[in-house]
Amino acid sequence: MAAERQAPDAILVQTNLTGAVTDIDEDPDSPDGNWLTTPGGDTPIVLRNSFGTPTGNPTAGAGLQEFKAWVRRTNNSATRIPTMTFEVYDDGSLHATIETDVDVNSTSGEMHSGTWDASGLSSADGSTVELRIVGTRSGGPAAQRNNVEIGAVEWNVDYAEVGGLGIPLVMHHRKQMAGN
Repeated sequence: MAAERQAPDAILVQTNLTGAVTDIDEDPDSPDGNWLTTPGGDTPIVLRNSFGTPTGNPTAGAGLQEFKAWVRRTNNSATRIPTMTFEVYDDGSLHATIETDVDVNSTSGEMHSGTWDASGLSSADGSTVELRIVGTRSGGPAAQRNNVEIGAVEWNVDYAEVGGLGIPLVMHHRKQMAGN
């Protein structure tokens, strides 16, 4: 098995957020301080982004694939807490929900992550994997409502290495059969 980090390569859907893929493409464990920001508002924020094709096919199995996101809430009121839903999309369709209606408490940033199973992807190579984050604003008077902003996302891919020891063993076997 092998692992690699995949940064987002494009934003496919961006609702009530301002910014570009370069604002969220760094490692959430060491974000750069750029954010997809929201002017607030009463509408949910939605981000759906794609990733590059991993080096190897994502390994199927519970808990082997991981999405991570660095998120924060706006700071219109200390007591108004927005929520976030974290979903795996496959070529534009829902594949799995990782977190649902999770509170986003911090105004400086907090990590959210979840694991999922690559079984049943429409493309075994992982080229159709997408992350969707939906933020739902808090309640209360309009001037006190908070919403969700996004600072960084990644896909930590677990995949099976292609080749490995099998190729040298096959070559050794061929040499033996040829009498060398």
